[in-house]
Amino acid sequence: MMQENEKYHAEEFFLKNFNIDKVFHSIKRTDYMFLYYIKHCEETSTLKSGVYLSELAEAMQLSMPDISKAIQKLYDRGYVKWKTDAEKERTYVELTNKSIELMNDQRNMMQKYYSEISEQISPEDMEITLRTMHKISDILKEKENTLG
Repeated sequence: MMQENEKYHAEEFFLKNFNIDKVFHSIKRTDYMFLYYIKHCEETSTLKSGVYLSELAEAMQLSMPDISKAIQKLYDRGYVKWKTDAEKERTYVELTNKSIELMNDQRNMMQKYYSEISEQISPEDMEITLRTMHKISDILKEKENTLG
């Protein structure tokens, strides 16, 4: 049985050590992640500008209803434009100027933080840390898969 102080240690471990939301100032982390995928999917999309929802769902390994809900939230915040390809009768999205500006601001902030981290942590320590974080992430994903 887990002792009381171990319970608190576990809670602090996840709340304090893996709270990377602190890095995101301009935009929410989840919004940034969706916008990031939209931007990168545009590069391989058959569209001149934008990305089909089905392409985005495949890239993010999410269902169409989940993608649609997330895109609706991004639309409500003014981050994307919904469009319809009349020729193919398919829905797609494009990034707005607002989202591009916010992403650029956030990317600059992340680059600044990463530079500061790189200056203070040796490449060897960084490699060990990242390897350990990936192991932790894999363990948590495995646990999630066994539960769900």
